[in-house]
Amino acid sequence: DNLTKYTHLYPCRTTVTVGVLNRLAKFCDTRGIPECIISDRGTCFTGKAFARFCQSRGIRHTLNSTRHPQANGQVERANRTIVPLLAIMTTDQVHWDERIP
Repeated sequence: DNLTKYTHLYPCRTTVTVGVLNRLAKFCDTRGIPECIISDRGTCFTGKAFARFCQSRGIRHTLNSTRHPQANGQVERANRTIVPLLAIMTTDQVHWDERIP
């Protein structure tokens, strides 16, 4: 959330489009439909399925510049906080997704 900087975490074992869309659908069901999604240019965000998902919900999708993570500074800053915490919480590398509250 750009205003409050509140972060939602949904564990995904892979970044396959279907898994990402399932997590986004869960977010939309529980938190409401966002006006805009800003993402990198990962294949899960650039395909037709993701475009259809956004279009069907009236979500504007904005892609960051390639190889320029600073373009999405808020996410990069949140990652700098979250990744070390996850490393501490998830010493079990097999079942890490079950440890996320």
